Amino acid sequence: MKKQLQLTIALVAILAGSVIAVAQSAHPKRLTSKSAKSKTSPDSNPNIKVATATNVAGKPQANHSKKGGKHRGATQNYFHVDNQTGYYVTLFLDGANIGTVAPYGDSYGWEPAGSHTVYGNAPGTTITFGPSTVFFNDGESFTWTLTP
Repeated sequence: MKKQLQLTIALVAILAGSVIAVAQSAHPKRLTSKSAKSKTSPDSNPNIKVATATNVAGKPQANHSKKGGKHRGATQNYFHVDNQTGYYVTLFLDGANIGTVAPYGDSYGWEPAGSHTVYGNAPGTTITFGPSTVFFNDGESFTWTLTP
């Protein structure tokens, strides 16, 4: 009976350790995407919702940071893109263009916490990265590495 109790306790400890390890690694802090050939034209790509930022003369965007008071919304997280390719890569977060990273360069920014779709394409080529669904943990950094 005593031996059976010891085995039960040992099994529970092992299972608890496994659950903790899975819970801690549920949202990785890194993603590496290998380049791929695009199967669609840039104009009909479902991963691109806003290809470029546009302005309308006389109608600037509202500055929401001047409203004052407490911040209401998702926490901002540090997003790093490490481009290990010889191409300029246009970056998209949830379909919106968030900028371009230079060949063998890095891009840094702050993005909201939560689940996002990341996608990149090398303009003038058929080379793409993603799409991949990632999760930005609250207040942590996330690195997306692009490889040839």
